[in-house]
Amino acid sequence: MNGPRATQDVQGLRDRLAELCAELVVAGGSGRPEVPSSFTVSAPGMPALTWSCADAGPGDADRALDAAWGCHPAWAATHVSERAALVRRWAARIETDTDRYATVIAVEAGKSLPEARREALFTVATLKALADTAEDLFTEAGPGTRRDPMVTVRQRPLGPVLAITPWNFPLSLAARKTASALLTGCPVILKPSELTPASALLMGRDLIREGAPEGSVSVLPTTRSAELTDALTGDPRLRKVSFTGSTEVGRAVLRATARNLQRVSLELGGNAPFVVCPEHDAEKAASGVLAAKLANNGQACTAANRLIVPDDARRVRTLLAERFEELRVGWSLDPEASPVGPVISAEAAERVEALVSDARARGARVVRARAEPPEDGHYVRPALVLGVEPHWPIARQEIFGPVLPVLTYRDLDEAVRIADGTEYGLAAYVYGTAPAEVARVANGLDTGLVAVNHPSVSHPAAPFGGVKHSGYGRENAAEGLSEYMSATSTVGNLE
Repeated sequence: MNGPRATQDVQGLRDRLAELCAELVVAGGSGRPEVPSSFTVSAPGMPALTWSCADAGPGDADRALDAAWGCHPAWAATHVSERAALVRRWAARIETDTDRYATVIAVEAGKSLPEARREALFTVATLKALADTAEDLFTEAGPGTRRDPMVTVRQRPLGPVLAITPWNFPLSLAARKTASALLTGCPVILKPSELTPASALLMGRDLIREGAPEGSVSVLPTTRSAELTDALTGDPRLRKVSFTGSTEVGRAVLRATARNLQRVSLELGGNAPFVVCPEHDAEKAASGVLAAKLANNGQACTAANRLIVPDDARRVRTLLAERFEELRVGWSLDPEASPVGPVISAEAAERVEALVSDARARGARVVRARAEPPEDGHYVRPALVLGVEPHWPIARQEIFGPVLPVLTYRDLDEAVRIADGTEYGLAAYVYGTAPAEVARVANGLDTGLVAVNHPSVSHPAAPFGGVKHSGYGRENAAEGLSEYMSATSTVGNLE
């Protein structure tokens, strides 16, 4: 190895990650899988950096569910202030240990170290906001809300929850689901992606150290996701599944829960439009779409997937072409690297490159970063793809990489039609300087999240979720916490 990589203690990283992943978090502590098994994890920015992780099986799922079911009555009966105090202590531990978390996230997920730090700190902010919301929501509501002299409505915890999380935000998504379950009185079994298990295992151990009751939290990385999910959803004691991932896998999860009719929340794929209105600030629009596109190297379900600009918005396109040419790609822990790191796997890189090649063959003009990426990782040279038509694959599919297709429109009605012309409906972005134009576009978009003159739709206080093939249900805020509760109505005279 040459350059900044040579300064990294690769063997030390490998040893620390292997130690983190040697055991599962199950039934209140760490333990080996019931049937000894492990799998290999590799860093997408340096595939030679590999380590082993304990591989959970159906027996471990049964053990976790037994423990969750056993602790559920006592945990459900605790006062919300006690649950909130646990989550705040957990948030404080992550905040104190931000550098450690950031290093783990950067290596296993491939994002730059500054971006990994931002994920850790965003997680802290989310946990604190959820704790505050839970206390406000459940303290004000009290044991029951009287709707009528004869009717009292009480919100009760659903029971044990299975949370399934993807690799692209390995800490923040796992923490958000785990905290939401715990704050509402539900034990949680977390199944993180097998590509990024270390962040989740570190998180689970810290939560237990901060006083999570025995059985309330288990973390089960596995290469046998279908077996593990089937074992849990086949048991009527499991009451809810919260899933974030692809639409295809979301459908499979939905089928698995049909047997016992578990409550389901699905946060699935996206194809976010970034609409620049006729009246706009070219500099702000170019900076905004670049930030919205390149978060996590373009691998976010909320990433700007299609830039939709007026026919005459030449300045925006010129600025973006200049900035794409200047982008650098590098190893996650390289202090000199730009925010653009690797994609998660060689297969992912091939899929993204195939979309670019297809667009070029159809007549698109492609502007790529001038600098060559490192050879020994799963890197994609960032690309701006100009002259794209709405029906092309690059405009129809979720790209999940540092590639931005550009489409044009003649009027705002066409802009909204192009933006909504997708099976997905998770996130959208609108940039403009004329309030009437911005409002017209934003109000016409069929999505769950809209950012207006802002490069991110994520905020700790904002309900998160989509419509159409982007799923249903919400996370964060009061709307997200309500997904873990069940309303019980009592009719009659209670006095």
